[in-house]
Amino acid sequence: MHQARMPASETSVIVALAASLAASPSAGSSSGVAGSPSDATACEIAEAVATEAMTNQSDRKWLVVSPADAASSDIALQWVGKSPPEELLKRFIGRGQRNVVDACPNLRGYLTSKGVTYGDAQVNELWEHALKTGHTSDFYVLSISLPVVSDDGRSALLTMGVGCGLTCGAGWTQYRVLQHGRWAIAGRRSNWIS
Repeated sequence: MHQARMPASETSVIVALAASLAASPSAGSSSGVAGSPSDATACEIAEAVATEAMTNQSDRKWLVVSPADAASSDIALQWVGKSPPEELLKRFIGRGQRNVVDACPNLRGYLTSKGVTYGDAQVNELWEHALKTGHTSDFYVLSISLPVVSDDGRSALLTMGVGCGLTCGAGWTQYRVLQHGRWAIAGRRSNWIS
């Protein structure tokens, strides 16, 4: 993985781009292989989500990592807004884990152009330094999964989370739909909060 260097003393936002989760292969759906139309759409969504998050929180530097995702069979419960279709939920629950940064070259390019640090080892190193120095609120950690895209390419599920210190952050699963050329949030469910 890549690491954009930043001074250890610099207050920075660490965006942990949670880097897993692609649609698992199923009958009638894309293979989930890098370069497939489903992957291209998933990468487009992941880049849009990262851009939104980084634009909304521009007071610190960002870092990107792989998330520990907690999707379970109860994911159909407690949706705010629209609930995703059953078929998409099943694919999401049964997906394979893949690193979103590895799967999405344009996302890597975007993160690099913004000076964002990404990769599990780099995030862990910076987090350990923050714990030792007591600067755990000096950065944001953004985690985003590789979205699972519907067969028609017009809706997707992904997990994301934002951490901003030991007692600051939240994570959720988002149901996004393509509306007017933008991946809008149609529904979400909370996964964790600190």
